[in-house]
Amino acid sequence: MSIPVLSEIERLITEHGSAVILKERNALLQDKLVLLKEELAKLEKENGDLKAQVATLNQQLSANAAAQEFQEERGALFKRKPGGGYHNAVYCPKCHHSTTPFPPGAEFCCDCGWFSSFTERELAAIIASIKT
Repeated sequence: MSIPVLSEIERLITEHGSAVILKERNALLQDKLVLLKEELAKLEKENGDLKAQVATLNQQLSANAAAQEFQEERGALFKRKPGGGYHNAVYCPKCHHSTTPFPPGAEFCCDCGWFSSFTERELAAIIASIKT
């Protein structure tokens, strides 16, 4: 038979011991949570930096692709054909839009205000002279 006072003391010791262990475990979990939050913040920043870098590289890739799509000659741009050679058209070096001679036979001009230094009659010779 157990003495009620001793049972109560034994229960308090058991509960107190469990509370101490629980408190230590909670402290350990809190420490791990702080470390995980720091790691998460670091990874989110790294991810943001990498996304910005990817965006920059994609812009550079697009710019390089556009630059390789055209060849500059006599202040105008000429668009390469996939099979080689150039389209029989003049493109604006400012906005990359196709231009037209105005009036017909005169210099090529663009809606943005750019105009060529050559006339429509010279176009075939200029395209033939472009070095590939």
